[in-house]
Amino acid sequence: MAVMTKDQIRHQVINLRKTLVLLENSVKKEDWSKFSHKERNDKWLKAQSILSGINYCKGMLNNLTPEHYDYGLGERSSVSGKEFHEESNRILEKLESTINEVYEDLKPVPRRLTPILPTIPKPVVQRPDSPDVIVEEEKEQPQAQDPEIPSSSLLDPLSLHTTKTNTQKNLPPQPSSPPTPPLPPPLPPPHPNPPTSTPPPTQPTTAQPHPSSKHPPPSTPPSPPNSPPWPTNSASTPNTSTPPSPLPPPTPSSPPRQKNSIATTKC
Repeated sequence: MAVMTKDQIRHQVINLRKTLVLLENSVKKEDWSKFSHKERNDKWLKAQSILSGINYCKGMLNNLTPEHYDYGLGERSSVSGKEFHEESNRILEKLESTINEVYEDLKPVPRRLTPILPTIPKPVVQRPDSPDVIVEEEKEQPQAQDPEIPSSSLLDPLSLHTTKTNTQKNLPPQPSSPPTPPLPPPLPPPHPNPPTSTPPPTQPTTAQPHPSSKHPPPSTPPSPPNSPPWPTNSASTPNTSTPPSPLPPPTPSSPPRQKNSIATTKC
């Protein structure tokens, strides 16, 4: 507890006495037994403020002990510190008991909120159709249905997958497509044929018959028209053929015998 000077103690005592007088006057002026419904809330708020003033005075009285009162006032006070404490506590207890009863009577009752659930409309439940309609639908349904398929004919999708994989394994391997042959290399550019010395064409010599011979001279086979006596060389193939050899000269026929001269000599 902080040490107070004599002046501070005197100020505390004066404030406490004035506050107690104000609280007593406010309680005596009001008629706490008669009030209208409109004044109910105002009376309750005023009683709440008086209770807060009583609590404030109790705190001040706890700080002013009888020793502090005697030290601050001394011979100037007509009463001792112990008497001052007892009188102040009596006044505060009387005011507190009176105001507490009024405060509990005037305390507003909390209003209950109106429930929202009863105001919500009930959900509409969709009822099933009448049994007559259901029976009619059941009668018409088998006519529209397809013939039932026996369960034995239905295949399990897993078994279909396994059979498919097994058949793929048992199939013979398909022949692979033949490889495409590589493209031939490009042909070299044509080179000009080297100049070759060709012998000049020889004219066939025909043997002239002797004027006294009766046998005709041998005839040579005719050459085809517009054809050279030797083969021509093409531009794409090299000239590998040899020039034709000249025809041999015909052998001279022996002159005919003169029978008349021989016959004359024998005679």
